Amino acid sequence: MSRKTITKTCAHCHQTFRAEVPRRKKPGRYCSLACTRLARRKRTIRTCAVCLKLYHVRPWEVASKRKVACSRQCASRIGSSQTETLLGTYIERLGCTFIRNDRTILDGLEIDIVLPDHKIAIEVNGPTHYRPIYGKAKYDRTRLNDVKKKELLRRLGFTMLCVSTDSPNPFSDIKSFFVGLHYSLMEASSWSDLQ
Repeated sequence: MSRKTITKTCAHCHQTFRAEVPRRKKPGRYCSLACTRLARRKRTIRTCAVCLKLYHVRPWEVASKRKVACSRQCASRIGSSQTETLLGTYIERLGCTFIRNDRTILDGLEIDIVLPDHKIAIEVNGPTHYRPIYGKAKYDRTRLNDVKKKELLRRLGFTMLCVSTDSPNPFSDIKSFFVGLHYSLMEASSWSDLQ
């Protein structure tokens, strides 16, 4: 019993070739193993959606709509909440360096904004931190992670500041929060000047 064959064009070298039609899969896109390897080495250049830098994308990432940022830091800016973005803008105006959505300090637990020079961690807590919106199990897990973060940050010598977006007017709370942050940064810098 002979297998069915079709004529295709190689996606790498653009030559025509005959391919057997597999029973369960689609026929291959390349005429040989060499073309397959060469095609996988090719990289496409894209522009980062956040910082507008040029960066390379591997062939299997080209079709992905999710790969639109050049780095994890830029990708974290895309997924940030409006409050986190506003806080980041204020911190940039204060002239401080900060990291968004950092998972390295607490071994996998995410901190929304970290000011490593001043040892300050900022958490933006939405309604899921205060009410069981997605069920009791999820709420309990969130509360447990919040307690873990506070304890680990305290051990590492960080000051943890929480901003609640669950209040009726979170942006006025943020304004008062930043007055406090500004003074705590000034205090932290004056302590470092004395040492």
